[in-house]
Amino acid sequence: MADTPATPQKEDDDVSKMVFLVELHCGETVRDAARTACVARCTAYRWRDDDAEFAEAWDDAIDAGTELMEREAIRRGMSGVTRPVFHKGKVCGHLQEYSDTLLIFMLKARRPDVYRERATFEHTGKGGKDLPATTTTVQAGVLVVPGVMQDPDAWTKLVKDNGQ
Repeated sequence: MADTPATPQKEDDDVSKMVFLVELHCGETVRDAARTACVARCTAYRWRDDDAEFAEAWDDAIDAGTELMEREAIRRGMSGVTRPVFHKGKVCGHLQEYSDTLLIFMLKARRPDVYRERATFEHTGKGGKDLPATTTTVQAGVLVVPGVMQDPDAWTKLVKDNGQ
């Protein structure tokens, strides 16, 4: 059985898909890649849903584009960017500017075990045991949590005396 010839629409779709993937590969957003390929975003997503090979190529292109962004972030963080310095409207020199923020993000991405944020929230008692059940009350507009202060009335009096 002979292959059926490609329809003009199929050929146009193939070209649009290739343009779209090249744009993603260069780090463009889906929206901008679709615009350059002259297709609607929903068309690109439909292609992705209907064509496993295209979906894999999409993922590969996103990875490549992300690597480009990572390279640029590292360059700006480590090598910096040369900016002109102006005086009275004329360039009088150049300044090398570095992006500490980009470098921080790259370090967090590459070594999260070393550079991640370390906020922890523990909702257990000492040694991982359950917290004791407590009853909180409000006295004179102050939240009183038993165990925090031995005498809630003394706390209320203290607040009242210092508020005057």
